Amino acid sequence: EIHERRVALHGNLHEATVLAASNLSFGMVNCGRFAEAKQFLRKQEPIARSAMGADHSFTLLCSQNLAGVLQVDPDATRAELVEAVAILEDVVRRRKRVLGATHPDT
Repeated sequence: EIHERRVALHGNLHEATVLAASNLSFGMVNCGRFAEAKQFLRKQEPIARSAMGADHSFTLLCSQNLAGVLQVDPDATRAELVEAVAILEDVVRRRKRVLGATHPDT
């Protein structure tokens, strides 16, 4: 509901909407709704990338969340696990470039 309100208020490309989407996906995972979370995040990550750029912290969080869902889903395929590793490697590489190697998020 919060995400829907953010979309209605700000549109899909606003930081508050992207953050609400990230939080919603986290809730889906906590409820065991892995397939729904994966589908949702696969739609949201390109929106975040378009709205804020590939290196923005919220975009990276969205990518990290997608990788996390791919990893924790008990029905994950080998291809999804390989994809999760690739996503996380990309996130770490981007964070190191943007934040520096000594930043806590890298």
